[in-house]
Amino acid sequence: MTMRKTDNDDAMIDALLSDVAQEKPVPDTALMARVMADAARAPGLPAPRPKRSVLAQLSDMIGGWPAASGLALAGVVGLWVGVAPPAGIEDVAAGLIGTTETVSLWDDESFFAEEGLIDG
Repeated sequence: MTMRKTDNDDAMIDALLSDVAQEKPVPDTALMARVMADAARAPGLPAPRPKRSVLAQLSDMIGGWPAASGLALAGVVGLWVGVAPPAGIEDVAAGLIGTTETVSLWDDESFFAEEGLIDG
């Protein structure tokens, strides 16, 4: 036996749904009391942290001021050793590499001699 859908069925369903839509559910007072008691026991939200500057965030990322001072010292020493290396470093480098190479900062000293800047 097959059932056919009729307009009467649709009207009945529409009537039931409209009745249900107009009902306003009211929660039980005991339920609301339990919900409010749980809300009173719940911890509050943490206080928002103030915005920090980019420099303060960078300082925190590298480990604070002690780490920043160590990083600055390492940079200065690296620059110093790179510009004016001690004699011991040249000897070690020659032993590891096998040859030494000397590069003059002033490539063409004849230019400076012609201009009278140095005696040449």
